[in-house]
Amino acid sequence: MENTKNLITSNGKSMTEYRELVYDLMNGLINLDRNPVPESRYVENEYAERMECETLYAEAQKIKFHLFKRLGSDDDIELERMVDCLCEIGNLMSRRMFDYGWLFALKSLTAQRED
Repeated sequence: MENTKNLITSNGKSMTEYRELVYDLMNGLINLDRNPVPESRYVENEYAERMECETLYAEAQKIKFHLFKRLGSDDDIELERMVDCLCEIGNLMSRRMFDYGWLFALKSLTAQRED
């Protein structure tokens, strides 16, 4: 992946900046009312109401609080750390998937130009 990190996209952003923008849009981390970005026309907030991630996140939260209740606690540092680790794995995997998609798209374009 190293060979793609410094590439500049057509909108002047580095691939890393672009990847972060897509990730932030997908996670609903950008207030589009205050900071509209053109990419939001193509990238959905996957945590928006009734989206699959929103539903899964709500279910995970419900299960987590049920476990807290079973443990007789309002919090459990190990359970919280486990959830944080799983979220970080998802974060790393999604960023890596973006990198691979970018790499394969570049290879495909290069191959088409060579034909």
